[in-house]
Amino acid sequence: MPIRFFVNTRQPARSALFVSELMTEEIVGMPKEESDEILAQLFEHQKRPEFVYEHEWKVGDLVMWDNRCTNHARTDFPRDERRMLRRLTIQDTNPVVEGAVP
Repeated sequence: MPIRFFVNTRQPARSALFVSELMTEEIVGMPKEESDEILAQLFEHQKRPEFVYEHEWKVGDLVMWDNRCTNHARTDFPRDERRMLRRLTIQDTNPVVEGAVP
């Protein structure tokens, strides 16, 4: 996913990096070497302990997050354990459109 902007400031009093190490390939309009260097710094910044939450699952847990300002990934789990996921999308008053500049 090429990106044109990488700081989401649509939420009042909050900002979030709008990049994902799994999905972001380049910064549009920037030389590849410079783009790669900046993205590497941003990806490392996102991994700092103060920005990471790792949930320790218990039966009955419900976890919710805001996809507009959260990178999320699962860790491996035993194949014999049941996983039940539900996705809910709530209408956003300020949706982010891929490639749009906020």
